[in-house]
Amino acid sequence: MRARLCTAFTMLLALVVLTGAQATGKSAPLPNVPPPQPAVGPPASPQPEGWVAGDTSVSGLTQQEFARMLGVPLEVMEWEQSQTSHDVAELQASYVYPSSWDWRNVGGQDYTTAIRNQGTCGSCVAFGANGAIESRLEVNQQNPALDPDLSEAHLFYCGCGNCCGPGWDPRWAMEFAYSTGVADEACFPYQAFDQPCDPCEDWESRVTKICGWRGSTSTADMKQALFDSGPFEATFYVYEDFGDYSGGVYTHTQGEYLGGHAVTVVGYDDTERYWIVKNSWGTNWGESGWFRIAYGECYIDDYAYIPLVGSNCSTVYVPLIMKNCELGHTIYGRVTQNGSAASGVPLELFLNDGSSSSLIATVNTQSDGTYRFTDVPSLGSGQAYFVRYLNKAGTPGRLWGWYTGWFRHYTGCDLHAGDFDIADIELVSPADGAMVSLPRTFYWTPRPATPSDVYRFDLYDLDDGDPWWYTEPTLGYVGNYTLNSLPSGFSPWTEYWWEIRVYGPGGVGFSYEARAVAFSNAGVGPAESALPDRRMAPEDMEGFLQRR
Repeated sequence: MRARLCTAFTMLLALVVLTGAQATGKSAPLPNVPPPQPAVGPPASPQPEGWVAGDTSVSGLTQQEFARMLGVPLEVMEWEQSQTSHDVAELQASYVYPSSWDWRNVGGQDYTTAIRNQGTCGSCVAFGANGAIESRLEVNQQNPALDPDLSEAHLFYCGCGNCCGPGWDPRWAMEFAYSTGVADEACFPYQAFDQPCDPCEDWESRVTKICGWRGSTSTADMKQALFDSGPFEATFYVYEDFGDYSGGVYTHTQGEYLGGHAVTVVGYDDTERYWIVKNSWGTNWGESGWFRIAYGECYIDDYAYIPLVGSNCSTVYVPLIMKNCELGHTIYGRVTQNGSAASGVPLELFLNDGSSSSLIATVNTQSDGTYRFTDVPSLGSGQAYFVRYLNKAGTPGRLWGWYTGWFRHYTGCDLHAGDFDIADIELVSPADGAMVSLPRTFYWTPRPATPSDVYRFDLYDLDDGDPWWYTEPTLGYVGNYTLNSLPSGFSPWTEYWWEIRVYGPGGVGFSYEARAVAFSNAGVGPAESALPDRRMAPEDMEGFLQRR
């Protein structure tokens, strides 16, 4: 019935195993060791370039007061830098995220929560963690009006203790959110000074727990994780001039190092090369509490702390201090259809050795939509795993197929291969077998349960996929695309396929239907007329994929 060109778009979800002895929850005071200076080129000018300095709620503070707000110990920052050599394999991987993303505006909806103010206490780790968790709750439930307000006081003063001075380690903040959970703000209101752990009496029934977390040192993986499931926590070195930031894309210009700071990363822009970040210094600082910072600046993207919430909670997370691989590796995830758990969905795990792919195992999703491939062998040099769903039964309402990323390298025991939705994309017009004149608008119905989807229009030869053309960059969450002229290599009065691909959490999918279409010279010939049926038989599809 249809021709398909199913190449697997790859991504790396590196699970970083954190080693070492268990922490006590409190961090040692900052050692008097100067941090590495960021590479900023020639000697800094007193005038910032690319950003605006002005009077802010922070610029009037003394240096000591400002430094007290920076609660990430230097040894944590140095540990993060020591991890950056672990993701060498990202150079071999490709990803499926768009060129820019901002969770403050996704289809006109804001999936972030309000700017907070930590005051002059080094509690930024709690604000950065809660900011990521709150947004991820909204993203996971596809409800920007959810507006959770988690208690930074509960996370910080119960998880760390009297830590306004020394600050905290984001790893232990994530572990506390996993093992204990974080109560709501009304249960334990925040105050900017050390206080005993004294939440409301029924706090245990009011906590929100994450089901785990993972770390990443790959900027591509960070963008993929952000696009897939929501914001994450990150840290960076702060210098005196950052207190005066009032807008633009920040780069360090002048001033002394004051400390490490934790924040919530909510977006990025590959064209202008910056991260979009939520701070916790109130709305009278920066861009109404937000800021943009250049890629790599002050080591902002050395390490990401990525909390796992919602659908991921159906999988088993092994706490930081207990990770081991006695039971072998596990590859897991969850499948939904129109946002609801999809049970009994057949999935295949493939191993690619650089030249061909071989089927390793098959599983069906459980009643809650989860899947787990267990006892998976470790990867060898040049090898990669990926998970595939193929709608071989032609089940109505489902995509033709879905491919997760290719995982070329990971550490630890468990690999999250991705959560994805298999609801189909309905093609609307032009009709199958139509002869059309250009310009022509192609229409399809976006998937309502997954508004973070990004679509791509594909046009290719029926026989072998050559020529093949697609929209670049991708189109966002839209339901139409206007083709004004034939791309290079395409000819009038020749049959081609058109289809829609979807990039969403966990990989790339394909509309079940692919329609035949041909193009007349502009204004010549009938607008809609039947073409001969030259559909590819299902048994020929796999050969078609291999040739491409």
